[in-house]
Amino acid sequence: MKNLTLIVAMFLFNQTLTAQTAVDSNSNQPKVQLSFMYPIGTGGTQSIHQTYTASVNILAGATGGINGVEVGSLANYTHGSVDGVQVAGMANVVKDSFRGLQLSGFTNVVLDDVQAAQGAGFANVSMKEHKGVQVSGFANYAGGKMQGAQIAGFVNAAMDTAIGLQVSGYINGSLKKTKGNQIAGFANVATGTMEGVQISGFVNYARKLKGAQLGFINVADSLDGIAIGFLSYARNGYHTFEISTNETFETNLIFKTGVNQFYNSLSAGVHWNGDKTVWGLGYGIGTRKLLGQQYSVSADLRTYGVLPDNFDNDDWESFNKLELSVGRRINSFLEVYVGGSMNLWLSNLDESQFDYLRWTGNRGSATNYNWVLYPGFQAGVRLF
Repeated sequence: MKNLTLIVAMFLFNQTLTAQTAVDSNSNQPKVQLSFMYPIGTGGTQSIHQTYTASVNILAGATGGINGVEVGSLANYTHGSVDGVQVAGMANVVKDSFRGLQLSGFTNVVLDDVQAAQGAGFANVSMKEHKGVQVSGFANYAGGKMQGAQIAGFVNAAMDTAIGLQVSGYINGSLKKTKGNQIAGFANVATGTMEGVQISGFVNYARKLKGAQLGFINVADSLDGIAIGFLSYARNGYHTFEISTNETFETNLIFKTGVNQFYNSLSAGVHWNGDKTVWGLGYGIGTRKLLGQQYSVSADLRTYGVLPDNFDNDDWESFNKLELSVGRRINSFLEVYVGGSMNLWLSNLDESQFDYLRWTGNRGSATNYNWVLYPGFQAGVRLF
C-alpha cells in the first residue's frame, strides 16, 4: 500500500512538473538564465533547449536561442538563433542565424546567415551570407554573399559576391563578383568581376575590373578604367616594344605596359662613344591619346640612370627626358612615331664621366648637384 501511494505521488508530481514546463515554454514572460558553466545554472541541462531573453554566464553558457542579451566572461554557445546582443570575453558560437551585435575578445563564429555587426580581437567567421560589418584584429571570413564592410588587421575573405568595403593590413580576397572597394597594406585579389577601386601597398589583381587600381604592381585580365603604379599590366590594355633613337642615346629599347590613360615604361639606352660606350637604364610613365584610327599623341616622362665608369665610387649621373610624340599606325602591329623632348642632366659631378651630352651651354648648380638643360628629339617604331 505504501509503495502504491509513493508511485501515485511520484506520477502526480511528474505530471505537475511537465504541465508547469509546458506553461513556461509557451509563456510570453521574459526568460532569464544565470549559469556558472553549462550545465551548472538555473536552466540546467535544459538550457540548451530554451530560448532566453537574458542569459548571464559567469564562465560559459549554452542556450537554445537568445532573443535579447547574453553575456559571458569566457564563452557563449547558442544551439539555435540569436536576435539581439552577445558579448563574451573569449568566444561566441552560434549554430543557427544571428541578427544584432556580437562582440568577443577573441572570436565570433556563426554557422548560418548573419545580419549584424561583429567585433572580435582575433577573427569573425560567418559561414553563410553576411549583411553588416565585421571588424577584427586579425581576420574576417564570409562563406557566402557579403554585403557591408570587412575591416581586419591582417586578412579579409569573401567566398561569394562581395558588395561594400574590404580594408585590411595585409590582404583582401573576393572570389566571385565584387562591387565596392578593397584597401590593403599588401595585396587585393578579386578573382571574379569587380566594380570599384583596389588600393594596396604592393599588388592588386582583378580578373575583370571596371574602375581603378592603385598599387606598386597592378594586374588585370580585363580593365575598363585606369591602373596607377610602378608596373601595371592588363591583357586588353596597352603594351608595346619600341626601338628608337634620340639626341643622346642613339639606340633605345623600350617596353611600355598599362592602359592608354596611364602606362609604365622600362628602357635601356646606348650612346656609342668609341671605346667608352655609355649605357643607361631607365624607367618612366606616360599617357597616350588616340586620334581616330591611325594617329596618336603620347607624352612620356622618363629617367635614365647612367651606369658609372667605376662602381666603387659614389658618383652618380641621371639623364631625364620629357617627351611629346606623334604616332601613325601602319598596320595592326606596327606604328612609327617622331617627336621632340626637353632633357635634363643631373649629377654630383661637375662634368659628365663620358662625352655624351650634345649641348652644355645652359647649365647650373645647386647645393648637392649640377645640371645641364637642352632640347632634343626622338623617333622610332612601336611593335604591338
